[in-house]
Amino acid sequence: MQQSLSVNRTKFTRIIARIVTQVARAIWFVFACFMLLWSLFAFFYQLPFNMPVFVTIAVLWLVIGIYALALEFRTPWKSRIILAIMFIAVTSWWATIKPTLHRDWAPELSKSVEAEFDPINPDIVHLENIRDFDWISAYEGKERWENGTYNIKDIVGLDVYLSYWMGPYIAHTLVGFTFKDGRHLVFSAEIRRTKDQSFSAIGGFFKEFELIMIAAPEEDIIKLRTDIRGEHVYRYPINVDREKIEELFLNYLETANKLARKARFYNTVTANCTTVVFDMARILDPGIPLDWRILFSGQLPSYLYDLKVVDTKKSLATLVDEARIVPQINGRRDQYSVDIRRERNTNGN
Repeated sequence: MQQSLSVNRTKFTRIIARIVTQVARAIWFVFACFMLLWSLFAFFYQLPFNMPVFVTIAVLWLVIGIYALALEFRTPWKSRIILAIMFIAVTSWWATIKPTLHRDWAPELSKSVEAEFDPINPDIVHLENIRDFDWISAYEGKERWENGTYNIKDIVGLDVYLSYWMGPYIAHTLVGFTFKDGRHLVFSAEIRRTKDQSFSAIGGFFKEFELIMIAAPEEDIIKLRTDIRGEHVYRYPINVDREKIEELFLNYLETANKLARKARFYNTVTANCTTVVFDMARILDPGIPLDWRILFSGQLPSYLYDLKVVDTKKSLATLVDEARIVPQINGRRDQYSVDIRRERNTNGN
C-alpha cells in the first residue's frame, strides 16, 4: 500500500513537473515572439537608414529569429542562447537612445515654458516662452512668444479642458488658471514633434517623440482646437480650495522647468497628458484610489462629478452639455475667453 502511494506520488510529481515545464516553455516562446516583433518596430522608428536598408536588416533579423525559434523544438539550449544574444544586443542598443532638447522642432513646439521665482517675493513668478500664436491652419500660425509675470496669490479660478479627437474615451487634457486681472493661462503636456514628423500612437511607444510643457492663453491653445482643428472641447470649472489650486500651479511650473532643462521621451501610455490627470487627482485628494477614468481621460467628467469638485447641483448630462465650448470662428480673438464663457452650449451638439 505504502509502495503504491509512493509510486502514485512520483507519477503525480512528474506530471506536474512536465506541465510546469511546458507552461514555462510556452511563456518563453510567446515572449521571444513578442521581442522579435518589438525589435522590428524599434528598428523601424529608430534606425537612421532608408527603407531598403531597413527592410534588409528586418529580413535578416527575422530569419535568424525564426531559425532560433524553430530550434526550440529540437535543441532548446541553442535556441535560447541565440535569442538571448539577440535580445541583449537590441536592448543594449535601445538603452543608448536618449531624449534631446536639440532637434529641428516644429515652430509651435520650439520653445518650452520656463519659470523663475522672484527673489524678493516668492509668490511672484516670471514665465518665459508663453506661446501666443495667431493660428491660420491646424499647424500653421503667426508665431509669437511672450513673457509674463504672475502672482500666485492672484489665482481666482481653475478649469479643466478636455479636447476629444479620437472617440469618447480618449481626450487631451489641459488645465487652466484664471487670475484676478482676467488673464487665463493654460498648461498642456504635449508631444514635441520635429518639423517633418507627424503624430503616431505606435511611434509613441518607441522613443519617436519628446515631451514638452506648453503654456498659452486660451485664445491660442483652446481656440486652435475649437475653431481651427474642429475638435470638441469642454471646459469644466473646478471647485477646490485656493491652497490646492496654488499647489497644482506650482506643480505645473516645476514640471515645466524639468522638461525645459532635461529632455524626456513621450510615451503613449506612461508619459503623456494623462500624467496631468494623475498629478491633478493626487493634489485634489491624496487618498483617492486609482480609477480607470484617470487612464481613459475622456470619461474624466464623471470622475470629477463623483469627487464633487464640479457643479453637482446639475445632472452629469447637463454639466457635460453646458461645458461644450461653442466655436467662435467669427469672434474677436481678444474676446475669446469672454465669449466662450458667455455662450454656453445648450443642445449637447
